[in-house]
This record gives sequence, structure tokens and C-alpha cells, in this order.
Amino acid sequence: MPNSAPPVQPPSDGAAPALPGEIDDDTAANPIDPRQQLKLEEEVKTWALENRHVFPNRRDFNIAICDRLAARGIAPLAGVLRRLGGRGTSTSQAEDVRQWFAALAARFNLPQAQIPLGARRQANTLFEQLWLAAKHEIDQGVAAPLRAELASAQEALAAASDRSQQLEKALAAEQERAGGLASELQASQELARDAAERAAGELQALRATLETTKREHAQAIDQANSERERLRASLDAEIRQLHDRNEHLVRTSADERARLLQQVDQERQAAREWQTRHDAVHNKREQLQGRVEALLESETRAVAARDSALEQVEALQGRITEAQSAEREALATAGEWRERAAGSEGRVTQLQSRVQELERQLAAATTPKKADVKGKK
Repeated sequence: MPNSAPPVQPPSDGAAPALPGEIDDDTAANPIDPRQQLKLEEEVKTWALENRHVFPNRRDFNIAICDRLAARGIAPLAGVLRRLGGRGTSTSQAEDVRQWFAALAARFNLPQAQIPLGARRQANTLFEQLWLAAKHEIDQGVAAPLRAELASAQEALAAASDRSQQLEKALAAEQERAGGLASELQASQELARDAAERAAGELQALRATLETTKREHAQAIDQANSERERLRASLDAEIRQLHDRNEHLVRTSADERARLLQQVDQERQAAREWQTRHDAVHNKREQLQGRVEALLESETRAVAARDSALEQVEALQGRITEAQSAEREALATAGEWRERAAGSEGRVTQLQSRVQELERQLAAATTPKKADVKGKK
């Protein structure tokens, strides 16, 4: 917008907007009664509602409201403008009020503004009061909340920094714990590996012994079966011979029969001896079977010891997995807090820039006041 004063729409009643210098001496000297001020503000609010559609531009509408307020002796501050239904946000309304005061200061400095010296002094006094009130309202309405928000953001940043340090300490502790668990797991794995190797060696030796015993047992059984078959074949042959001889003796004589009966007794004794030998072989077979069962029990115990070692290894691996999960969660939480801390620092920087910008605007806005004071002198 150019530096010249913005155009001011005339009031709906046709009267030109009055300037603070054009207000009568009684109005300038005596402050407005609060009840009278409320009434005047209500009139301006009614006029604003009725003529809102006449002004297509926001700034022109807000400046017209400021003109009507000043004509009635009411300081056109941003809070009053907002209360009476001005257009735009609080920031844009405050900027429109500043433009109105700047235009008023420019009109005071125009050489063609033929204002009596007394009225000009009263106008300068009124302008200073309006300016101080506007500055105080801007400071209380804009700068103070920003300072409070900046302090709150700084406290949040400090809390986030403390939380980040705590998480880093927790992460270091979890890493140390994970290292200890890894060492314990490695030692347990080595022990389990040695136990497994020993068990495997013992199992292999037991299997070799079992195979040897099985072969010996099989050979003994084969020999016993062969001996039994041989004895059975021999007995069958002898029985046949005895039968033949018995028949021959029966046919020949009783003496031969007696001799054959005696020979039969001898053969029976031999059969009893063979039965004794067979019983001995059977007992040896049972002994070998007992040894085989003992070897199988030893193999079962070795397998159980190996399974127990494997279960211990799986338990240690589960603990390592839990420790790794806890470490990943701690890392994720620390990253999240770092991101929040970075966002808080960015917001603090933006708020500081905004406060500096408002302070520069306030400093720039005080320049017309200094010029009026010099003209007054």
C-alpha cells in the first residue's frame, strides 16, 4: 500500500468524518463517560453492520470504522475494532489501525492542514495518548503471549533434552547388558558345543560297542544254531541207525536187543549233555541281551543330555532376542525424542524471529511520534 493516506469512505449519514483536531474543546478536555462510550460504540457497530457490504476492501472498511470512532472521541484501538466487528484477523486489524494512525500523522504534517496551534497541541496530546494505548495493547495482546509461548517452548525443549539424555543412558545400559548376555550366550554355546561333542563321541563309541556286541551275539546264535542243527542231524542219523539196528536186533536175538538198549541209554546220556550245552548257550545269549539293553539305556541318557543342552541354548537365544528388541525400542524412542527436540528448537527460533519482527515494527512505528514531538517544540 502507498505511503499516502488511504481513502476514507464518508459515513452513511453524509457527514464528513471528523478528525481528532476537529473535535470541540469540551470533548477533548473531558473524557467520555463509560456509559456514553458504550452507546457511541454501539452506534458505530450498528453502522458497521449496515454498511459492511459497501466496502469491498477490508482495510477501507476497518479505516472507516476508525474514522467514525475518532469522530466520536473514542480511540480507534485494535481491541475496539475487533469488538465492533472489523474484518480480518487480529494481526491484520492491528496493521489496519497502525495504517490509520500513520495516515493521521501524515495529515498532521501536511502544510495545507490549517489547524490552530491550540487545537494542534490538543491533537498531538490525543495522538500521543492513542499511540501509547495502541502500543500498550499490542504489547499486551501480541508480544506477551508470544513471550509466554516462547518460555513454554523453552521449558518443553529442556524437558525433551532431559528425556533424551535419560534415554541415551538407558540405551547405554541396555547395550552393556546386551554385551554381557552375548558373552554369556557365547560361553553357554561353547559349553553346549563341548557337551554335544562329548555326547556324540560317547554315543558313537556306544554304537560301535553295540554293533560289535550285536555281531558277536549274531555269531554266537549262528554257531548255536549250526551246532543244534548238526546235533539234530547227527541225532536223527543215529536214531535211524538205532532203529535199523533195533529192528536187526529184534530180528536177531535178545542179547543184541539188550546191547542196543544199553546203547540207547548211552545216546540218551549224550542227549542230556547236548541239552546241558544248549542251556549254557541260552544263558550266554540272555547275558548278551542284558548288555545290549544296558548299552541302549546309556544311549538314551546321552540323547537326553544332548536335548537338555539344546534347550539351554534355545533359552539363551530367546533372552538375546528380547535384549535386542529392547535395544531397538530404546533406539526408536530416543530417535523420536530427538525429532521432537529438533521441532521444538525450530519453533523456538520461529517465535524469536516473530518477537524480533514485532519489536522492529514497534520501533518503526514510534518514528512519527518523535517527529511530532520535534514539531511541537
